[in-house]
Amino acid sequence: MGKNRSTQKLCACVLLMLSSLSLLQQRTMAQQSQPNPAASFFPLQIGNTWVMWGTAGPDADYYKTYVVSDTVRRQNQLYYVVNLSGPRYFREDSLGGFYEYRDSCEVLLMDFSKSSPDTMTRTACFQGYTIRLYRKAVVTFTGEPGDQLEFVFDYSLPVVDEEQWLTLEEGVGPVAYRPQFDIYEYVRAVKINGRVFGDTTLITSVNDKDFSQMNSYHLHQNYPNPFNTSTVISFDLNRPEPVTCEIYTLAGRKVRSIFQNIPASGRHLLTWDGRDDAGRDLPSGIYFYRLITDEFLQHKKMVLVR
Repeated sequence: MGKNRSTQKLCACVLLMLSSLSLLQQRTMAQQSQPNPAASFFPLQIGNTWVMWGTAGPDADYYKTYVVSDTVRRQNQLYYVVNLSGPRYFREDSLGGFYEYRDSCEVLLMDFSKSSPDTMTRTACFQGYTIRLYRKAVVTFTGEPGDQLEFVFDYSLPVVDEEQWLTLEEGVGPVAYRPQFDIYEYVRAVKINGRVFGDTTLITSVNDKDFSQMNSYHLHQNYPNPFNTSTVISFDLNRPEPVTCEIYTLAGRKVRSIFQNIPASGRHLLTWDGRDDAGRDLPSGIYFYRLITDEFLQHKKMVLVR
């Protein structure tokens, strides 16, 4: 009789353990089946491509290509290399966090798990900035119903207050971008996980290019910065092609064209003396220098102190 009771207790314990294990497996499978919002709004897979049409004012239209081209490991984390006017390094986690690695530091750039509207402040790693998030339901670029997220990056610094706008669509990624005061970019074609949408001819022309070469364009920070009398601007070019380098005020007015030529591939150094095209000394303040080629457009800030 006692033996039967022991057997019954053992069976009950086994059944309880099996039931608990089954429940744990169900919870794990449910968590794994939940979609990753970061992967949905900025899909990182090698070969994913976004072709953007941009305008920087009258007679200044251009096309720019963003490509997920490679992976690298930094501080024991795997990052995807995305060509955004030079290589940048991103990764995502399973909770909707989207991170960027820059200057030996990682920052949570966007949090796709947040509800809208939402405001986040970032002070670590990069210079302090605030991110505002807005969400709305749309018919996406692919023709499917989905959500659209708009991120406003507000770089409020002691010497300059600047905003950048980035619009992401569910299942597509970047569809609109305003990187600086007078430049606007809109998606014209995408290739996501092997599927192509939009102008397929634009994607075909991108596929014929070498990703490593596309990532070799780079505009460096001027030195010294801030500066008083003159500063050096350097850039890397992967092949000979027309290049223009221009200086703009914070309000977006062009004051100087310091280079317009077809240089050889490699690194090039330019010097700006703080004067406009008429040779007049410009006042102290924030200025932008912009490098433009057929496939590359990037700007950086510098500070002139008289």
